[in-house]
Amino acid sequence: MKKLVTILAVVFASSLLSFFMGEFVLRQIYEFPQPQFLTIDPIVGHRLRPNIEGYYTREGFGFIQINRHGFRDREYQIENNQKKRIAVLGDSFAEALQVNLEETFHELLELEFEEAVEVLNFGVSGYGTAQELLTYINFVRKFKPDIVVLAFYPGNDIADNHKGLSEGYPRPYYSDSQAGLVLDESFQTSSRHLRSKWVYDIYYFLTDHSIVFALLDQLRYNKGFHGASVNKKEEVSGKDGSKDSDIHSDIVYAPKSKVEVTAWLITERLIVELAREVEKDGAEFVLFVLDSMPSQLTKTNNRYYVEDRLGELSQTHALHFTAMASVAIDYYETTGNPLHGFTGGNEGHWNQEGHRIAYQVLRMFLIDNKLIP
Repeated sequence: MKKLVTILAVVFASSLLSFFMGEFVLRQIYEFPQPQFLTIDPIVGHRLRPNIEGYYTREGFGFIQINRHGFRDREYQIENNQKKRIAVLGDSFAEALQVNLEETFHELLELEFEEAVEVLNFGVSGYGTAQELLTYINFVRKFKPDIVVLAFYPGNDIADNHKGLSEGYPRPYYSDSQAGLVLDESFQTSSRHLRSKWVYDIYYFLTDHSIVFALLDQLRYNKGFHGASVNKKEEVSGKDGSKDSDIHSDIVYAPKSKVEVTAWLITERLIVELAREVEKDGAEFVLFVLDSMPSQLTKTNNRYYVEDRLGELSQTHALHFTAMASVAIDYYETTGNPLHGFTGGNEGHWNQEGHRIAYQVLRMFLIDNKLIP
């Protein structure tokens, strides 16, 4: 027994020494450790962790600070300071971890009009319109914005609104019924949401303070351990009980299957529902349709299908509407300067130039429609 205890003590001491040596060495060569920015949330599935800061290096490079309210932006008071207040809802294109805050389209807008306008960013990676609606109701409304901009990304927002098409984090969905939209919160029973809070607290503490654990977390991320809620090849039942196979995680074209038709209808109803919630609070709603990556646009001859269809929806329901696909495509084809990606090509999230073009399109729309000075 004494020999066994001695062996275990030596193994433990050696492991501890190796760990601290690894920490020391990695801290000399790993200059920009990345913390865990996201955490689970019982309302919207996942959110940004309040008061976290660090570097994002998985694509591009940005120094990230999450404010006390749990959003990627500077600190704001809930009470309005008499400036025109704009709230931006969106997914990773609005969250914009790939660039510094002052390079994002929403911050460029605030910096130009800082004497009269403040722009609050509520974008979170992976969000669909359902989560953005819930974000407005539960987190944004209390800030009493004068204008709410929905930054709609055609590349995956439609798929993210359908339980059978979406990938990534477990999330809430809405289903379409004759009575209207019905909220599905079954994600709350998934294993990730049933784990004890202290498990996550320990996990975040380790990845926040240890380079070794931060790298292990990076390896976990690269191997796709975040997981998909459904396999792309999985068969998904349509409304009439039929099955659609070989489904897509993005829909930037006219729907080709029943499940895609349903995803489109749910998306349109969610946009209108969000607009009505905003208008009910006395604010202006703006639907801002972003551009898609060129690789996604090759799937269709009509590169403007999404913005054309959402433009018609906006006209039918009297919504403020603007889109940037035509400007982005013309700019890229004329100059050759990519708006997406950081290592050549034109794929991935917006780089600094992409944010600049988005800012210009949104800025001109707001001015032309007399929504800001």
